[in-house]
Amino acid sequence: MKTTIKIMIVLAFFTAPILAGRLPLNDDEKAWLKTVELIITADERKYFKKKCSTHIDRQDFIDLFWAKRDPDLTDGINPFKDEYFARMDYVATHYREFVGRPPRTDRGFVYMLLGQPDKVEFRADPMLVGFNYRNSFPQYPPELWVYNDIDFGNGRRRAIVQMIPKNSFGDYVALVDAQLDRLLRRIKYDFVIHPELEQAPSKSVEVTDLQPLTGDEDMDDMIDDEGESSSTKNVIESKPLPVPVAKAMATSSRTVFNNDIGNPLNIEGNSAQFFSAAGKSLVIMRFGFPLTGMTTTKEKTINATFEMRYAITNDKGQQIVADTRNQELVFPNQGALDRQKHFAHEVAKLIEPGNYVAQVQIKSGQGSVSYWELPIRIDGLPTERPGITPVVLMVPDVDPKEANLKLRDRAYSPKLNHRVLIGDRIYPMFEFVHLDNEPQLKDIRIMIVAGDQIVKSWNLYPEEMTALGTGAVICHPEISTSKLKQGVYQLRAEIELPDGDILITETELVLTKD
Repeated sequence: MKTTIKIMIVLAFFTAPILAGRLPLNDDEKAWLKTVELIITADERKYFKKKCSTHIDRQDFIDLFWAKRDPDLTDGINPFKDEYFARMDYVATHYREFVGRPPRTDRGFVYMLLGQPDKVEFRADPMLVGFNYRNSFPQYPPELWVYNDIDFGNGRRRAIVQMIPKNSFGDYVALVDAQLDRLLRRIKYDFVIHPELEQAPSKSVEVTDLQPLTGDEDMDDMIDDEGESSSTKNVIESKPLPVPVAKAMATSSRTVFNNDIGNPLNIEGNSAQFFSAAGKSLVIMRFGFPLTGMTTTKEKTINATFEMRYAITNDKGQQIVADTRNQELVFPNQGALDRQKHFAHEVAKLIEPGNYVAQVQIKSGQGSVSYWELPIRIDGLPTERPGITPVVLMVPDVDPKEANLKLRDRAYSPKLNHRVLIGDRIYPMFEFVHLDNEPQLKDIRIMIVAGDQIVKSWNLYPEEMTALGTGAVICHPEISTSKLKQGVYQLRAEIELPDGDILITETELVLTKD
């Protein structure tokens, strides 16, 4: 007998069926908000925290955030974003008082907002000519930062920032005039070039050989010789955001893959899709791989480090979703590693109908590289006749911070593969739309099929079918695989319509003993 599950989806038909209520910020979203603390406006911060209720909404907001500050939306690159992170890396490398991201000290604050000065003077004279205060810590020379051409809004002029040592630990405080102080407070609003923009443009993606993204060559251009002793030092020319090209660390605007390599890390994944408004579908892709063979022991912990790249591209080569990031997983002991076993990552996006390919590339800390891809076909919302989404196996009770589909008390993610241990429960999910009336339970069947033979079939319980709105229903049964034999089957869902037509959707199901 099936266990009764009380599931409710608070959701309208013409919105993406992703959750009930607002999902809490996950760690990546909290980290991003902290990273852009210096340049995000109060209204943007409030909208991100209060109005963006799903991870999809927040990713769209982040894309739009950077697009609004991009000088040229047509060239596929964003020099503002590149320069911002270049400055952050430079500050982290050069200023000992740097704390966290973004910097919370004066030298880092000024550098992040105004960029590299045209000239830095190090004053060693005891009376501090050109400064307003006596230096009480002579072991740390005061610095005079000179910007030759700063736009103050009412004209351009020279600006000077006095950096005075404030303690014996080498921390500095910035002294500026009233005009420059006002500029530093409002400059975040000047960075917004396209305030009217409502959606970030799509990016292009290139599939080519894997190239290292070390950036070491560019870092050399920014680091001054440690042995330089002159009292006046000219530094690399830079301009305030958003126009300058980053020099501290070049970042790639494209996610590149090597699709000729194999998959020794055994990457696998799956996708789910649901109908949405404006002709788009909500696509949730989840991929992962076993951590066996990727770990190294560091003192008392077990670490797994790797570079992760992923993208979803359409048949025109345009990048819809893409990211490259370095990951480090730290486990306190072998038991913690054995409990997790796999690493998994989820991506969600509202996507127009068409043919797509999801690409994933993982480079382990030991240098092993794996590539995996998954074709995705999106038919889109039917316009007249009833329609059904592909049935997909889901995993319940995942971390709600990482999930993009939440059914009241349970968070769901696509299952990484089609393999199921005999006796385990499976959680298929699919959606019907454009139904004239809410379907009867007897009209919906879930079947396990081997060839032309129906091995087992079920009807739904009332709590396993939820109306999303007029003419739309999502089905989320819980099914036991006990008493079934090992083998490869088709998991099929079908609904009989009043006119006698039958809508069918199915996916592979592999039952194993171990």
